[in-house]
Amino acid sequence: LPEAMAAAAGLKAEAEAVLVGLLDRFEIWNPDRFEKVRAADAVMAQMKKMKINDMFAKNGYIRADGRMVHDMYLMQVKKPSESKYPWDYFTVKATIPAEQAFLPLAQSKCSLVKK
Repeated sequence: LPEAMAAAAGLKAEAEAVLVGLLDRFEIWNPDRFEKVRAADAVMAQMKKMKINDMFAKNGYIRADGRMVHDMYLMQVKKPSESKYPWDYFTVKATIPAEQAFLPLAQSKCSLVKK
């Protein structure tokens, strides 16, 4: 492997490498770095199994295309006279379920979605 390519892949001279290919393309990886990426894939797989409910998102989950979908809210700004305490600026008028708030998975153009 030429020295410039080895350096770009994070390899030392005469080190082992991992070749990963798909269709008409291949990549050269440092074995340690490749294992970390594979671990990231395992983390993502686990995250796709979990529901997400936190201060940002309610009823959220990660779809096959990698998009995190969650309920969205239609809100109205309160009149100053309606605000009763600090940060009391909005009234929730409607909750839009995640499946209605985001483009349906069936319409996704993402290459990660198997059709």
